[in-house]
Amino acid sequence: MRQSHSRVLLAALVTAMIACGDDSRPAASISPVTGNSQLGPAGAMLEPLEVRVASSDGQPVARARVLWAVTQGSGSVGEGITVTDARGVAQTTVRLGTSAGKLVVVAAVSGTSLSTNFSETTTAASSAGCSVLTALSPAEGSVALSVLGSSLCLSGGASGADYALVTFNGSTNPNAFAAVTVTGTGVKALSTANRIPAALVPVRLAGALELAAASRYAAHDRVEARLRAAESRILPPYVAGARAWMSSGRSGALRDAIPATTHVGDLLRLNGNTDEPCDDPIIRIGRVAAISTNAIVVADTANPSGGFTDADYQSFAASFDTLVTPLDTTNFGSPTDIDHNGREVIFFTRAVDELTQPNSGEVIAGFFIPRDLYPQTSTRTFKACAGSNVGEMFYMQVPDPRGVVNGNPESVSEVRQFTVATLAHEFQHLINASRRLYVNKTRDAQEDTFLNEGLSHIAEELLFYRESGLSPLQNIDVTALRQNSATVNDFNSAQLANQIRYMGYLGSPSSTSPYSDDAGLDDRGAIWGFLRWAADHKGGSQTATWRALVNSKTIGLANLQGVFGADLMQQFRDYTTSLFADDLPGVSEPRAVEPSWNMRTITAALAASGEPDYPLAVVPLDSGSPAQVSLVGGGAAYVRFTVPAGGAAAITWTTAAAGINAALVRSR
Repeated sequence: MRQSHSRVLLAALVTAMIACGDDSRPAASISPVTGNSQLGPAGAMLEPLEVRVASSDGQPVARARVLWAVTQGSGSVGEGITVTDARGVAQTTVRLGTSAGKLVVVAAVSGTSLSTNFSETTTAASSAGCSVLTALSPAEGSVALSVLGSSLCLSGGASGADYALVTFNGSTNPNAFAAVTVTGTGVKALSTANRIPAALVPVRLAGALELAAASRYAAHDRVEARLRAAESRILPPYVAGARAWMSSGRSGALRDAIPATTHVGDLLRLNGNTDEPCDDPIIRIGRVAAISTNAIVVADTANPSGGFTDADYQSFAASFDTLVTPLDTTNFGSPTDIDHNGREVIFFTRAVDELTQPNSGEVIAGFFIPRDLYPQTSTRTFKACAGSNVGEMFYMQVPDPRGVVNGNPESVSEVRQFTVATLAHEFQHLINASRRLYVNKTRDAQEDTFLNEGLSHIAEELLFYRESGLSPLQNIDVTALRQNSATVNDFNSAQLANQIRYMGYLGSPSSTSPYSDDAGLDDRGAIWGFLRWAADHKGGSQTATWRALVNSKTIGLANLQGVFGADLMQQFRDYTTSLFADDLPGVSEPRAVEPSWNMRTITAALAASGEPDYPLAVVPLDSGSPAQVSLVGGGAAYVRFTVPAGGAAAITWTTAAAGINAALVRSR
């Protein structure tokens, strides 16, 4: 009676109630946000079901009435009518009924024909007595983003079935380890090699995608992490004084470091000390090599010979004007102009090259130091940062063909390939820091390292889109990358570093956290991937999303939650599930896919002989051999097993830690 009553009530309300509350924009779409594809035992309370109501231009519709009802299966909704908030989001709760099987909940915008469905599954109460009669048999490609309880009974069907149980540590502390033990009866282990289904193996088209050794990029990440840590430790006491200095109208270079009257050929005295942001300035002499609308390009007079020419510097200034500045300012906001020269100083200096370890072959492409945004001269009312160059600037690597600096030779072509992408990366850091310090005046003048770096990696990706003419949400595969040599070159110069970091993350998902401030190679791959996934699933203007993150009053996880929603940790869980499920045959659960990239085909094209085509680390599960995994906060493990044809398997998992979530994917 409850089910039929709900159907009648829903139909009556949809036809009788007036539309959409009092928001001036009419609703044009309703889509699930979270809560779809859950699986739990009879009587379980599901995670809240959320929908987003949007207008025709993708903007949220507030105060819209959303009607909820169970239309199939056994279960009940908590509130049958809810109202969207300022984000256009409404939610309700659902309790599973007593009968195993599929449960469908429909959400509809009152007064319209707009509706969307949630599909949930009720299982047996436990895996005890698991048999072919009680076993769950999801379809190939099925994804349960949330598996409630701690056990499952799964069928092998007529021809056998392959599964992955994805365990995720939902602790917000990236250093909080959690041990999980998964036991299976009636299962066989799958190979740890993660091969791509034959139908997805890419055609080997012309055009060489590159893949450099990850160790070449690790140094860059290590140095930036060290700089961010030093800034967080040293600069906070200077913030109040810097803001007082700015509000007093005394901003502008207090010495002849970067005067507004700079001309090509002028010599500037710039502090290049990276070990001490404010103390012990190490003065380097830089020659102004090019001036453009948005850039003053300065070359260290002590740079190794055989490097960039003035024509190269003029080219970089032009690229900064036409590509980097419009890209970064549109997506992140405009920087300040404390030195009143209307430009950013780009200092190409061997000081960057000197940060590499001797004879290591490492690459450090550039860096930004917020200390240059602070006043250099103290007054009676505030202490200043003596090492500041008092201007918006960042520092760039220079070629060193003979390896004069630390025995690490770098040709002109090698350095040039990544220069523009590095400009985009470092400019985001400058924008982020200057706006937090002087425009938005946030309590924390520095964004958390993990998110700050993630946004700079987004800047690199956005540069790839701008240069290649491709866009987010296109599920770009290797064939799209190889459509012509120009697109291949764009990928190699602007997106390759992100690809390498992401592949490193795939190789260590249980020990890597997207929100770790260690900011290592794999951590950066994780946060870049999450930001891309989250923006794709958020809907609306992605430019508005990036600007909101840069201009938030909060930092880190609080910032992410303010922009992406209160269900942030569920989003991290769903994102980690997508690492396995994306682009597998039959997968249709929206939150289990990565809409912008088909990484399976790209990694296959980059895989070396003998390596897995898709390097996501998986853990085999065999009957009688429990799988034991240790997960950092934000980390995930992918326990893989097969259930033989005609069989049933009991799967259980145990842990002493709170916040452990599980998802299930059937891959065959």
